[in-house]
Amino acid sequence: MPQLPAPVSGFFGPLGGGLGYPSRQLQEEVARLAYYFHWPLEQILDFNHVSRRQWLRQLERLAAQPGPQPPQ
Repeated sequence: MPQLPAPVSGFFGPLGGGLGYPSRQLQEEVARLAYYFHWPLEQILDFNHVSRRQWLRQLERLAAQPGPQPPQ
């Protein structure tokens, strides 16, 4: 049985699930999730592409909801 190739390192460390994924897009996704959800970089990078996109869609839904109204 052939050995698995060594991990590939990217800008943020080892790449997982996103080999060939545009690094600028990955950086934007990571920045948005870290900013709004206050998650650490390592946790966000552990998500695969599909999971990150699901969280970004959830973030878009939250942003589209009207915020609380100030008391009158």
